Amino acid sequence: RALARILNSGTRVLVTTHSDTFVQQINNLMQLYAHPKRSDLMKKFGYQDADLINPADAEAYEFSPDADRTFVKKLKKSQGGFIVPSLNETLYQLSNETISLQEEEND
Repeated sequence: RALARILNSGTRVLVTTHSDTFVQQINNLMQLYAHPKRSDLMKKFGYQDADLINPADAEAYEFSPDADRTFVKKLKKSQGGFIVPSLNETLYQLSNETISLQEEEND
C-alpha cells in the first residue's frame, strides 16, 4: 500500500524483488483498481483509493540469468496482473517437493 500511495502521488517508483507474495499483492492492487465489485472489496479489505494501482501506470521486467549474461524481458499483464514465469515455476517446483515430502511422511 505504501508503494501504491507513493506511485499515486506522482512519484516514479522502481522496486526489485524475489518475492512471489509481493508480486501477488501488486497484482491484487492492480486487479482491484477496475474490479466490478471494487467498492465492496475495498470496504472488506480496508483499502482506500490511494492504495490501488492503475495497471496503465505499472510495468514489470524479469531478469533471467544465463551462463555469462542476464536477459531482461518486459512481462505481460493479464487481467490478474503481471505473469512472472520464474516465480510461477519456483512455486510449482516447491509445491511438488512439499507434496512429495508429505506423501513420503504418510507412507
